[in-house]
Amino acid sequence: VAQELKQLRVKIFDELSAIVDPEINVSITELELIDEVDIQDGGVKIDLHLTSPFCPAVFGFKICQDVHDNLLKIDGIDDVKV
Repeated sequence: VAQELKQLRVKIFDELSAIVDPEINVSITELELIDEVDIQDGGVKIDLHLTSPFCPAVFGFKICQDVHDNLLKIDGIDDVKV
């Protein structure tokens, strides 16, 4: 089980690294915007922060939507909360 969880975490971070901040075109993992990844029973909860408190809402929404959509592509993940 621990090995499966580790592999799932790798897949999650692979997907997260493909998501870029639309304002500066840099990966959200490179920018260290991911605060926490909680995996439980086929669900994933992602806590993240934006690059700036003045980040336009549309960019914040896009990042959150991309996280949600990308993680749902992973086998074994049925629910994503961002």
